[in-house]
Amino acid sequence: MKRVSHALQSAWLAYVALFCVMLACHLQFLYVPMDEQGYAAALGGNWDFAAMFSYVGGHYWNWSARMLTECLFCIFSAAPVLVWRVLNPAVITACAWLMAYAMRLEKKRAESWLLCALVFLYQWVNLKTAGWVVTTIAYLWPVCFGLAALCPLWRLLRGKRTPVWGWILACVALLFSANMEQPALVLPFLVAGGMLAVRARGLHIPAGMWVQLVLCAASLVFIFTCPGNAMRTENDITSFYMNFPMLSALKKAEIGISGVVHFSVFGREGIFFILAVLSAA
Repeated sequence: MKRVSHALQSAWLAYVALFCVMLACHLQFLYVPMDEQGYAAALGGNWDFAAMFSYVGGHYWNWSARMLTECLFCIFSAAPVLVWRVLNPAVITACAWLMAYAMRLEKKRAESWLLCALVFLYQWVNLKTAGWVVTTIAYLWPVCFGLAALCPLWRLLRGKRTPVWGWILACVALLFSANMEQPALVLPFLVAGGMLAVRARGLHIPAGMWVQLVLCAASLVFIFTCPGNAMRTENDITSFYMNFPMLSALKKAEIGISGVVHFSVFGREGIFFILAVLSAA
C-alpha cells in the first residue's frame, strides 16, 4: 500500500497519464494518407533505401533542405500506421518531460500535472495538414530532439557532468532538430545563451557545446544555400503572395509577428500561448 501511495504522489504519474491519454487519442485518430503516399512510394514498396536516398537527394535540388527529416517521412510513411500511433504519444510525453526538466519541475507533482494538462490541451488537429505522420514528424519531432539536445546544458547548470556518449547523442539530436528551419533559427541562440550562462557562473564551457554551436551554424548555412529552398520559396510567392518581394524587411517582420499573435491570442490557441509564455519564463 505504501508503494501504491508513493506512486500516486509521484510526479511521474502525470507523464504516464499523458502518454496513456495521448495513446488512446492516437488510436482513435482517423488516418487518411496524404503526403505519406508519396514518401512511402519513395521506398519502392520493398524498403529500397537506395531509392529513398535518391528521392530525398533530388528534393535537395528542387524542394527542401530537410533531408534528415524527409528520410523519417519515408520510413514511417511506409511502416504500419500503428508504429506512428504508439511512437508519437511517446514523443509528446518526452516533450512535456523535457520542458519540465528545463524548468526544474520534473519532480514537482502539481507543476508536472499542470504542464502535462497544457500539453494535452494543445489543438493537435493542427498537425494533420499534410497528413498525421508527415506533419508531426516535421514539426513536433524536431522540437523533442531539440529539447533533448539541450539536456547536457541543463545538467551542467545543475552542477552535473555529461559523459562523452551523452554529448554524442545530444549532438546527433541537435543535428536532426536543426535540419528543420524553425529549430535551426532558435537553437543557436539557446546554445550561445547557455554558453554565456555557463561562463557567468565561472564554469568551463565543455567542448560539446562548441561542437553544437558549430553544428547550428553549419545547419543554417546548409539551409540558406539549399537550391530547393530557394526554388520552393519562389514558387510559393508566385502562387500565394505575389507582392511579397515588394515589402520591406520591417513589414515582413510585422506580418509574421501579427500572424503569430493573432493565431495564438485571438484564435483557438490560448492554451498553447499560456504554455509558451510559461516555457519562456
